Amino acid sequence: MMSTSSTNKKDRLIRILLGTNIISLSVVVLVVWLSYFDNTTNTIGSSSIGTTNHQLYNDGIDNELDRGGSSSSNLRRTHPEEEEGVSSSTVTSVFEAAAHRKMNDNGDCCECPTAAPSLAPRICQWPDELTAEGCGTLLQLSYRGILGSIPTTIGLLTDLTALYLSNNELTGSIPTELGLLSNLHYLSLWTNRLRGSIPSELGLLSDLKELYLQDNYFSGTIPTEVGLWTSLTNIDFRSNELTGSIPSEFGVLTKLTELDLPANEMVGTIPTELGLLTALTTLELSSNDFSGTFPSELGMLRNLVWLDIPSNEISGSLPTEIGTMTSLEWFDMPASELTGQIPTEFGLLTKLTELNMKFNRLDGTLPTELGSCTDLVILELHGNRNIPGTLPSELGLLTKLTALELQRNALEGSLPTELGSLVSLRKLLLDNNDISGTFPTEMGQMTALEVMAFQFTDLTGTLPASIGFLLQLQYFNLAANEMTGSLPTTLGEMTALTELNMKFNRFGGSLPSEMGTLTNLRILELQANRDLNGQVPSEVGALSLLTKLELYRNSFTGTIPEALETLTQLEVLHLYQNPNLYGTIPTNLDRAVELFPSQFNPLIQSLLVDCSNILCTYCQARDGTACFTTITTAPTTAPTVMGITDDNDDDDDDDDDNEEQSI
Repeated sequence: MMSTSSTNKKDRLIRILLGTNIISLSVVVLVVWLSYFDNTTNTIGSSSIGTTNHQLYNDGIDNELDRGGSSSSNLRRTHPEEEEGVSSSTVTSVFEAAAHRKMNDNGDCCECPTAAPSLAPRICQWPDELTAEGCGTLLQLSYRGILGSIPTTIGLLTDLTALYLSNNELTGSIPTELGLLSNLHYLSLWTNRLRGSIPSELGLLSDLKELYLQDNYFSGTIPTEVGLWTSLTNIDFRSNELTGSIPSEFGVLTKLTELDLPANEMVGTIPTELGLLTALTTLELSSNDFSGTFPSELGMLRNLVWLDIPSNEISGSLPTEIGTMTSLEWFDMPASELTGQIPTEFGLLTKLTELNMKFNRLDGTLPTELGSCTDLVILELHGNRNIPGTLPSELGLLTKLTALELQRNALEGSLPTELGSLVSLRKLLLDNNDISGTFPTEMGQMTALEVMAFQFTDLTGTLPASIGFLLQLQYFNLAANEMTGSLPTTLGEMTALTELNMKFNRFGGSLPSEMGTLTNLRILELQANRDLNGQVPSEVGALSLLTKLELYRNSFTGTIPEALETLTQLEVLHLYQNPNLYGTIPTNLDRAVELFPSQFNPLIQSLLVDCSNILCTYCQARDGTACFTTITTAPTTAPTVMGITDDNDDDDDDDDDNEEQSI
């Protein structure tokens, strides 16, 4: 024990407060702080805390630290009103038992005492593997539902090497006194309600290795003192309200492996100094307002694996130096202002698994060198509008590809048969391009496909029977093309289909009865093919999940099948403009029949309708059993319509144009 003469003022104050021998100053401050929370929230822990939460904050640094905060959505926060109160004396005894430095026979650090009650917030000794200093002191108070602010007395815990206060309900600002914790290596405050600026005093934490402040409400700029954290390896400030630019001082943090700043309000250019962070493996800057061009200096980041910079205002063309980032696996820059051609140097990034530059202003043809990225799983370049040229046949080499999204560009030419080699592909989106030619039979080899869209292209010819091999396909859209011929009966093999859209083509022949096997189908759109004819097969009644059935503007004949009454989920039914289709719609489907538009209803027109449940002034029936009248003015409320005749082809063309705009 220290003598009275050698005891400083703090020690004397503690002796007075305790009325006993001096114990660790850190323990005293903790007791005071925990007593503070106990008085303000009625609780700090509970013997009834569940095993999952208890294990999470007792198992030590490795199991606690979820730097992205993803565990927070899976773990239920424990709020004070749900816990039993714990007296200050109990908390004090727990900390006195847990905080003493204890060594085993080998002189190694001891783990937290297993005999301590489950209600105990833990301060314990643990092996600090990143230093040669032996034991570190960890304070673990994450996932406790703690309310209130961080007390300034935290600055007296100078022995702390790790402080975890994540996923609580802490408010207020970070006290500047945290800068006094000169031994701190790990600071985790993510997912609280903390506000204010990041104190420049944190720059005094020269031994800091990991800093996690994400998912709070911090504002203001990042202090330039970040340049003092020369030991830092991980920093995460995502999902705050930070403003200003990225300090160039980040460039001296040569040990940094992860820099995460997404979902803030930061501006300015990406500093070229980031190119000095040669140890960096992750750079995330998404959802800010960064501008300027992509720095060529980033090409020096040869260890970078993850580059995520979407939803900014980065403009200009990508530098050729991007080809030197040979460790890159993820390149994500959608929704920016990039222009120019995609650099051929992307072909050097052979570890690339995702390339996403959708919704930019890229132009120039797709480089054939992309075929060298044989590990590529996702390729998204849609919505650039100006990517011209043909699809490179080399894309067929990307056999690991699961998503190919090139829609809404200016692609032209025919579909390369090599696309049939993409046997892992699950999503193929090429709609809204100028692609022409026929639908390759080789597409039937893409048996993993779940989504395929070609609407608003210029495909011609027939739909090959090989389409029936796509047994996993759920969404198939061929609307607004120039395809002809009969629908293949093999469509009935595609039993996973939930939506089939082939409207506004030139298909002919009858509707295959085999389509009655598509029992998962919810939307069937075949309108405006003109030449689809014959009777509507009664097998359509087996499609019990249908919510939308569009068969108008065709040449179907005969009676409306009574089997339609089984389509109890139907919300939209359009059968009009099939001049020789007649009969009645089952009364249980009246709600599904949308009223025909006024442009299809000239002043005098013969209507084929069910007159049994409507006023006769609105209908003219052909069977002679119902009422007969001639419409002299266009009704404001139309009857339930089976079909209408319209000999005005000019009006039809206008209507086609109007409807195609809404596909």
